Amino acid sequence: MPKKNRIPDNWDDVAKMGTLVGTSHFLPLRVPLDAKYLPQFHNKREEIWTPKDFLETQEAQNLNVKMIIDLTNTFKYYDGEREFKDSGVEYVKLKIEGFNGPPDGRDVDQFMNIVDEFVARESEGNIAMHCTHGLNRTGYLVVTYMVERLGYTVTDALEAFKVARPPGLIKHMYVEDLYKRLGEGEESARREKE
Repeated sequence: MPKKNRIPDNWDDVAKMGTLVGTSHFLPLRVPLDAKYLPQFHNKREEIWTPKDFLETQEAQNLNVKMIIDLTNTFKYYDGEREFKDSGVEYVKLKIEGFNGPPDGRDVDQFMNIVDEFVARESEGNIAMHCTHGLNRTGYLVVTYMVERLGYTVTDALEAFKVARPPGLIKHMYVEDLYKRLGEGEESARREKE
């Protein structure tokens, strides 16, 4: 099967959706896949996770999602403009490469601006966000926001993310970068405990 229409590796190893992270407005999830992927689910019908499934699930759970931020570095998984049109959920595409390290400063700043603008106009709404698995790029940006805007420590934000989206950030270089950028002494205290 061409790589273009293949389910992402290890995609079904993580839950479809987490829970709200700590006191934030963030709801992490794995990337939903559009209808062209459905034939690949012949033995795993319960794993199907489309944009429509996400919308129905968040509505059934009264999650009040008003925005979804797609961090994948591709447009192949679904057409967000089409899938979320007329749903009451604003779709934002923020292409971030995920294999060579954590998001760069430009991507972080863009993300922070998007969320700050959203929170200013939608104080009660929540933001769903995903990369491919909803773990590393997603977690890195959620933790950054929680530290910089909500006053969390890196350790507490990482733990809140892990509780909401098990197993949490799994790329060690992302965690190290968070402590380096935002930890202000937490990293040395963390290493002393290990």
